[in-house]
Amino acid sequence: MGWARALFWLLPRRLRSYWVLLAITSFGILAAVTLMSVGAIYSRALAEGGLQHALAATSPTTMNARVTVRERPLNPADYRNLRAAVEEIAEDRLGYLIKDTQRFGQSQSNITMVLSSEPGPPPRGSPAGRPFFLTDFESHTRLTAGRWPQAAPVIEDKVLVMEAVLGAPLGFAVFGLTGLTESSQVHLVPFLTEPDERITFNIVGLVEPIDTDEEYWMDYSSYFEEVDVEDRPVVPIYLTEESYFGGLGQRYPTMVADFGWYFYLDTGVLTADLAGPTKGAVSGLETDINKRFPRSVVLSGLKNTIAKYQTQLTLARVPLYLFISLVVLIILYFLTLVMGMMARSHSDEAGLLRSRGGGLLQISQLLVIAESVVVAAAMVVGPFLALAIIRFLLLDTIDPSGGGNGDFSVGLSWDMFIMGALGGIFSRAPHPSRGSWLPWQMNARMPAACNRSSPRTNWICAARLRSAPSKTSPATSSASTRRSMQR
Repeated sequence: MGWARALFWLLPRRLRSYWVLLAITSFGILAAVTLMSVGAIYSRALAEGGLQHALAATSPTTMNARVTVRERPLNPADYRNLRAAVEEIAEDRLGYLIKDTQRFGQSQSNITMVLSSEPGPPPRGSPAGRPFFLTDFESHTRLTAGRWPQAAPVIEDKVLVMEAVLGAPLGFAVFGLTGLTESSQVHLVPFLTEPDERITFNIVGLVEPIDTDEEYWMDYSSYFEEVDVEDRPVVPIYLTEESYFGGLGQRYPTMVADFGWYFYLDTGVLTADLAGPTKGAVSGLETDINKRFPRSVVLSGLKNTIAKYQTQLTLARVPLYLFISLVVLIILYFLTLVMGMMARSHSDEAGLLRSRGGGLLQISQLLVIAESVVVAAAMVVGPFLALAIIRFLLLDTIDPSGGGNGDFSVGLSWDMFIMGALGGIFSRAPHPSRGSWLPWQMNARMPAACNRSSPRTNWICAARLRSAPSKTSPATSSASTRRSMQR
C-alpha cells in the first residue's frame, strides 16, 4: 500500500516532464485503434449493404423455395403423412424465413383427353389432360365467364363427374379448343385398356390471372396455357383441393401424382451473419427431403445468390484490409520512434529510482502506467470515434439499392471493439527500445562484482545492494524515494 501511494504521488510529477511526447504517443495509439475499428465497421457495412443489394437485384420468385415430391399415390391418408413430413422439415430448416406456404398437386401428364362423350377408344394424337389443385388459386384469379366449382364429385357407374375451370380459351387455340366455353365438357381416359371408364369434367368457368407478376405465381403459364410434355400438348384443369382428393383420390387411390409446396421466403430478415447459415439451410432442406422421399426436387435460387454475394464481398474486403494495414503499420513505425525517445528520457529516471531502492517491478509499474492508461482509454474511445466517422463520412459511399434510397445503418458490435483492442495491443507491444524494458536491461548489464556484493562497485551496484529484500523493506524503499523526490 505504501508503494501504491508513492506511485500515484509520483505519476503527475513525471507527466509534467514529458507530456509532449506522451501527447504524440496518445494520438498515434488512438489513430491506430480508430483505424482498426473503422476497418471492422466498414467491412461489416460492406457485408450488410452488399447483401441487401444482392437480394434486391434478384427476383423474389427466383429465391423462393419449390419442393416437388414425384409419383406419390393419390390416397388422401398418404398425402396427409407426406404433407406433415415435408412441412416439418421445411420449418426446421427455413422456419425463420418462411412467410407463406402454398401447396399444389398435379396428375401425371399421360392421361388422354377427349372432347366427345361417346364411348370407345380415344383418337390417335389426342392431347393429354392434367387435373391440378393450387391453394388460394381463386384469390389470385378472376373469372372471365361462368362460376367457380361448387358441386361435390359424383360417381356414375364407370364415370367420375366433377366440376372444374379452365384457363381462357385463347391459350388452347393451337389444338382445336377455340370453341371451348362455359358448360362444355372434357373427358379423361385414365386407362386405355378400358376406354369406357371416364373422368368427366363439367367446365363451369373460364379464368385468368389477376396479376401475372405477383410473387404468388411461381410459374403461372403452366396453369392457364397448354404445355408440351414429350411433344404432346397437355391441358391443365383446375380442381379444388377437396374435389381433387375427394374425387380422384377416393376413386383412384393408387394413381400417382406429383405434389409440391411453394415456400415464400422473407429475405428481408437476412443479415450478413445469417447469410452463411441460410445457404447451408437451403442445402440441408434438399438433403433432408431427398433422404426421406427419393427423386424429390428442391429448387431455390437463394443459395446461388448468397454464394455470389460472398464471393463479391471477399473481393471487396481485400483492398480495404490492405489499405488499413498499410496505414496502421506506418503509424506503428512512427510510434516506435517516439517510444524510443521516451525510453531514452526514462533512462536517467530509472537509474535514480534504482539508486534510491526501487525494485524492478516497482520501477516498471511507474514507467508504463501512463502509457497503459492511454492505451486503455484509446481502446474505449477509438471504436466510438470510428463509428462516428463511418456514420457521418463513409456510410454514404455504400448504396444497397443502387438508387440512393436504401435504408441502411450500422451500430456498435463486438468485432469493432476486438479490432480496436488489437490496434491498442500492437501499438503497446513491448519493444527493446521502450522504457518499460529499462529495468531488465539495467539488471542484465550489471557487472559481476554486484553478484559478489562488493561495497566498492559503481552506483548501480550499490543501488542493487540497497534494494535487496534483506536490506530494504518495500515501505522503507517507498519512504526513501519520496524523501529523495521532495528534496
